[in-house]
Amino acid sequence: MKLILLLMLLASAGKSQADKVYVCKSGTSYAYHNRLCQGLRKCTHRIDTVTIREAMATGHKKPCGYCYGR
Repeated sequence: MKLILLLMLLASAGKSQADKVYVCKSGTSYAYHNRLCQGLRKCTHRIDTVTIREAMATGHKKPCGYCYGR
């Protein structure tokens, strides 16, 4: 029983980290990025860490072509 609870906890902890994306807070930004994206490095404004749902709600409706493939 303890093992099952531990596995569930570890699975949920990993999932929440995977759901985090990064957005450039410029007026022209339209995509969300992963942490190591070369496109995100070009951002000269503030970079926020958000969930995909939050990114989409703020106008970052699609994944970046560099870090999520085209």
